Amino acid sequence: MKIAIHGLGYVGLITGLCFAENEDNTIIGCEVDSQKVEMLKQGKPYIYEKGIQDLLNDALKRGNFIPTTDFSKTSEATIDLIAVGTPSNPDGSANLKYVEEVAINIGKNIENYKVIATKSTIPAGTHLTIERLIKKEIEKRNKNIEFDVASIPEFLKEGTAVQDFSKPDRIVIGTNSFKAKMLLEKLFKPYVLNGHPIIHMNPLESEMVKYASNGMLALKIAFTEELAQLADQLSSHLGVEVDVLNVLKGMCTDSRIGNQFFKPGPGYGGSCFPKDTQALADTAKTIGLDTQIIANINPTNENHKDFLIDKIFSHYGNITGKTFGIWGLAFKAETDDVRDSASLKLVKRLTEAGAKVQCFDPKATEEFQKHFPESESIKYFKDKYSTLKNTDALIVMTEWKTFRTPDLELLIENMDEKTIFDFRNLYAQGLDKQMKDSGFEYYGVGRK
Repeated sequence: MKIAIHGLGYVGLITGLCFAENEDNTIIGCEVDSQKVEMLKQGKPYIYEKGIQDLLNDALKRGNFIPTTDFSKTSEATIDLIAVGTPSNPDGSANLKYVEEVAINIGKNIENYKVIATKSTIPAGTHLTIERLIKKEIEKRNKNIEFDVASIPEFLKEGTAVQDFSKPDRIVIGTNSFKAKMLLEKLFKPYVLNGHPIIHMNPLESEMVKYASNGMLALKIAFTEELAQLADQLSSHLGVEVDVLNVLKGMCTDSRIGNQFFKPGPGYGGSCFPKDTQALADTAKTIGLDTQIIANINPTNENHKDFLIDKIFSHYGNITGKTFGIWGLAFKAETDDVRDSASLKLVKRLTEAGAKVQCFDPKATEEFQKHFPESESIKYFKDKYSTLKNTDALIVMTEWKTFRTPDLELLIENMDEKTIFDFRNLYAQGLDKQMKDSGFEYYGVGRK
């Protein structure tokens, strides 16, 4: 099958390369950024994701993955997948500029029947806009060409995206056309041989699924964050040790609740949860619905980031002149993505208050430096222990495996003061006790 991918960002590139694993597929990857296209032709992926380098090497050898800036080549495809970005507008609504540009170009180039399916995260009802724009361009050409518009939301997790694509929990296909349904089911059926379902619905429902999924996951995290704050404050007010991890263990063994995403940390970030949760709230606002839960998920998350940073200020009173070692800049492990990372807010507040920071991340340093270039108050290091040289405290912000079992002797050797702010609760399985026995002051999240 010949498939066109419009936009070779994170979702588009992974989708295209995974489809290219099937040698019977030909993937035309259309991208406006010529530099990215050239990098791909040379076998150089410009995002970090486990497994993507091997996929690109294999696809280029087979010759069935064709990155291009020539939009007209996509006219040959039977299925067009729109995978361009939908960044937030200043008011929090989704910016559909790039989606609309793709729809117009498809309308200008379409010659035969095809299915146009969105992989981009888009507000409910966007398929109607895409359909209208394509029809308008076809009419300008005085042609009568059939096409169908569908919605296929993506559920890729950064760090495990290739595996998520190959073995999905479910495939959601939103279309009102039987012909489109059959074509799309044929395309995706090889990926649900694990017995997981292909779920059919109309496009409006399908467009809602992605926002609803990310909103619920963000809500679980935000709830856990507030629970951790409550545990922390109860410890202070009542003088009794409260460990939120024990509370969560007692709660999450309830089969109705489960245990995924109930893990307190420094606050969620990344390309999806903040943006999509805000867009979901904005969709409701647009039709005059005043949501009490959805509208407050992101503010709760931002409040939690400040709550943890306030712990640092509270410990010292005045942090001017202090030096902090930060382990982790990415919003989560196994990615170089720093969008809305809690470390961005942490570095900003610490340096504005007169502190210095020394940072290390296995993959995300280059991306983080685009926000905070190296300066007198911000230094970047190539290994975790040199990052701690002459520091007053270690702050753990990302759950990379390399941070999970630190050598306490090397911590003591490098740090001037023995204080650890473990904002991932990485050391909650006994290492925190060893740290305390070694003379460290230890702060977790919701643990006293």
